[in-house]
Amino acid sequence: MQAVPHSPQAHRSHRQSVLHEAWVAGSCASVLSALALGWAGHREVRSAVAPLNAVSHWRWGRRALYQRGFSGRHTLLGFFIHHCASVWWAGLHAAARGRAPRA
Repeated sequence: MQAVPHSPQAHRSHRQSVLHEAWVAGSCASVLSALALGWAGHREVRSAVAPLNAVSHWRWGRRALYQRGFSGRHTLLGFFIHHCASVWWAGLHAAARGRAPRA
């Protein structure tokens, strides 16, 4: 049974579709961009995790900007923030694209 436009089922289906696309596309973008950050960090400062560590500066202050090694405090938090931002932006894109008129 196909959902009627503007029905609760259609709204729920659209929301689930947006959330699914946000999770899948955002996760892929997060992993690929983290790999690119790791490559650039290794090339520029000889630390693949430094770019992810730097993201945690909002929580740990300026010292996080200079952390070169892997740590749960900086690297894991940095990746978590990076991943959440990627999923959020993918969700925003999916929601906006879903409402745009089709050509």
